[in-house]
Amino acid sequence: MGSNQIAVIDFSNGWLKVAQAQAGAASGTGAPFVSAAEFTVEADNKLSRKEFSSLLWAILKTRPKAVYSCFPRHYATVRFLKLPSADAGEIASMVEFQAEKQLPFSKEDMVTGFKILSTDTDGFSRVMLAVAQKNAVDSHLSILKSAGIMPKAICLSTEALFGWFMSTQAAKLVMDSALYLLVDIDASFTELLICEKSEILFTRSFEHGAGPVYKLDINGPAVRVWVDALKEHLRLSYLAYKKENAAQDKKVQKIFISGGAVKLFARIKEELEKEFNVAVEFCGKKDGNFADKPLSLSKAIGIVRAPEKMSINLIPQELKTSRLHKQKKDDLVRFYVLSATAFLCLFTLIGSRFLYKKMYLNYLNAQLQELRPYADKAEIMADKLKIVYRQSEKNSAPLEILRQLYSVMPGDINISNFSLSDSRVLMLRGYSKSMSRVFQTVQALEGSAYFKKAKVIFTDKRKVGQEEIIDFQISCVLE
Repeated sequence: MGSNQIAVIDFSNGWLKVAQAQAGAASGTGAPFVSAAEFTVEADNKLSRKEFSSLLWAILKTRPKAVYSCFPRHYATVRFLKLPSADAGEIASMVEFQAEKQLPFSKEDMVTGFKILSTDTDGFSRVMLAVAQKNAVDSHLSILKSAGIMPKAICLSTEALFGWFMSTQAAKLVMDSALYLLVDIDASFTELLICEKSEILFTRSFEHGAGPVYKLDINGPAVRVWVDALKEHLRLSYLAYKKENAAQDKKVQKIFISGGAVKLFARIKEELEKEFNVAVEFCGKKDGNFADKPLSLSKAIGIVRAPEKMSINLIPQELKTSRLHKQKKDDLVRFYVLSATAFLCLFTLIGSRFLYKKMYLNYLNAQLQELRPYADKAEIMADKLKIVYRQSEKNSAPLEILRQLYSVMPGDINISNFSLSDSRVLMLRGYSKSMSRVFQTVQALEGSAYFKKAKVIFTDKRKVGQEEIIDFQISCVLE
């Protein structure tokens, strides 16, 4: 496989798993190249990191075009929120606030990502919020960095697992309103998703992998105890889901098992069908290269098949900002190169036409004649500006206030009316296309040297055609 490829690295659960696909075929139906090796990397051990790097490059062989990493669910906190917006930008601001409000971490100590699951007709969105402690993400990145890898994105295993399941034949059998469990069993951890058709409703991860019992007798007591413990984890998780969603009186219609449970599936199926009284089905390949191993490749495959569909990216914000600046710098260099090339082509063209100077001068004269109406309009506008300037010399306060307002406010804020009281309180009325721009205006006024005590008096939403408009009133004190 050449260097024009996408690679996904998952080094959780005591295994190093790598999925690779050609960049042009990553979203296709073809099977990706998958490899795995049993290895537990220790973040603080230099020798362990060196062994991890050697093992990883032995699998990759060449540097991929883009690398994605899978972040395990048990290192993240997931919340399901209903937010009053359908705009991704506004939701991004809201989820940061919700993360600080709901979790005992400061903004600097956590990394957030979110996925918009659905939007209703009232403009409310159901959002899956993922929060990871920054030191856990930094440790994850440092392990990859020691191998010379900087991932394009750190994807949450929950979203990756669900993306994989939706690409399987089993997903096509789920009815629109069916509630089902997706249980992915890995070597050390098991991840549970409670879903309804194409939407995740609940997720949980618990330390109960197939590794310790995979080589034991399937009919032995140890396997029986292990299956009973798995059943209990699922039962308690399902009860927790029902408690959180008491208004929904829906029952599980089916259970899907995936990952490293091929050898154990018969026992799992028997016990879960008794417990939940529903059909239990194994999804995925039972006869693959790693069918005799206690590991799940579902999440790595889910990412490599459709990396562009992974909404949650747990790369820290400062790194995202740094990448954005680098991208802008690269774009600027590219622009200068293209401009220089265009200028060189133009210079060559002009040089080749030097003998036709008279024709060229005639062309310029014609262009000047075309521009003359615009020049006349500019002169008229200049005369009007002079009149305004003379009028403003008599009392320039209103114009100066307007000038200072529009120098600090966002460009897409529309002011329809303003008034100044004797106590120097300035009232602004206007409208905007989003609530976030109104609060940005307040911040801009507060940060100006000319205004203070800026605050929102009221906001109101209205619809103009298909577009939503935010009417607002802001007050501030004129310095």
